[in-house]
Amino acid sequence: MRSLLLFSAILLSFSAPPHSLCGEEAPKRPRKVRVLFIVREACPRCEEELQRLRKPGGPFEKMKSVGWTIGSTPDAHVQIVNRDALPEFAESLGTTDYPAVAGIDGDEVTRYFKTGCTTPLDAWTFGWLLTGKNERPTEAIAEPVRVAATGSYRLRGNHWSVDGDWNPTKPTVLAHLRSPNHGASTAAYGTIENWSLEELRSLHDDLHEREGGLASGVGVASAARANSSKPVYMIPKALR
Repeated sequence: MRSLLLFSAILLSFSAPPHSLCGEEAPKRPRKVRVLFIVREACPRCEEELQRLRKPGGPFEKMKSVGWTIGSTPDAHVQIVNRDALPEFAESLGTTDYPAVAGIDGDEVTRYFKTGCTTPLDAWTFGWLLTGKNERPTEAIAEPVRVAATGSYRLRGNHWSVDGDWNPTKPTVLAHLRSPNHGASTAAYGTIENWSLEELRSLHDDLHEREGGLASGVGVASAARANSSKPVYMIPKALR
């Protein structure tokens, strides 16, 4: 009986699958093109920046929602790593300020982010570091007021169209504001006929945004505003 048990144990040892086939995953291949987020030990600034990026609703959460992978391993799009683990990259950047953030292609640093610059470290910057393409939405440029005003209503830019007309005359805007579309709302403002064209257009803009957004025949004139709702940077298929 004892010899039978011993023989069975020997058979089982030969038939047992290798350890690597028992649920243990093979290591993933490193991404040739990725972003390194290099930190160092005892670095309050590194912790502060990671906390900002990782907060609920923050840049990392939004990036992950559109396909970014972020972690400590080299198969991630953004690899968070200690400088001692990749000294060659830390040295090539020649910086003593951390965190250091750089895009790499194999063993070469292709782009880097410099702390203190006016560009924020967000999804758009990470996208540029990864691919070299700057797809950040353009923002409206503030300009001094150069239009007539009576002081009756605050002025604003990024005007809405009036029934598809992006450059309406004062009579056109007045007629539209007094029409059934807006008549009930504009009655509270009294004699708007004495207002300037820009004041009338500003009132029209505010009425649309307070009363339900886009209406038939109305759109946003500014490309900057249209871009403001653009989702965070999508990773090109070749780098996913």
